Amino acid sequence: MPRRRPARRAAFTLIEIMVVVGIFAVVLGMSAPAFFRAKRGEPMRQTCAELVEVCANARARAILGGQTAGVVFRPGDRSFSVEGAADSNAGKLSGSGLSGAIPEELGLEMLDVNLAEYREAESVRVRFFANGTADELTVVLSGRAGWQKITVDPITGFAKVGPVE
Repeated sequence: MPRRRPARRAAFTLIEIMVVVGIFAVVLGMSAPAFFRAKRGEPMRQTCAELVEVCANARARAILGGQTAGVVFRPGDRSFSVEGAADSNAGKLSGSGLSGAIPEELGLEMLDVNLAEYREAESVRVRFFANGTADELTVVLSGRAGWQKITVDPITGFAKVGPVE
């Protein structure tokens, strides 16, 4: 009777596992600097996104409600909100799209409404009209990640973020 060979089971060898772990470590090591570089600019990105969202919500309220809506900036306490939303509970929720704040690590370099500077004012209102237009707004923020400019186009009422030129 011929001798039966034991069935060979498929498995990874120790060397194969070590090669995969080594490749994983190299990829992780290469991506770590990019991750930390992106994290450094996080407050700037988040603040710009909040401001664009607040402006978009004010524009939508104006168009859907058929009446003027506004965004109120309070440079003294470094905050902004859709008009009337700061008093409601919804406006106090972070990320609600109805209000936001400029963190201390960012500098408010410019706050212009209709080409007039309001950086030192107690508060200023940017109006969004029912026909989709708006007051002209320019906000310039500075931080470790660089400078960013947020503008509201007076013709379309859309807010956009771009570099300072």
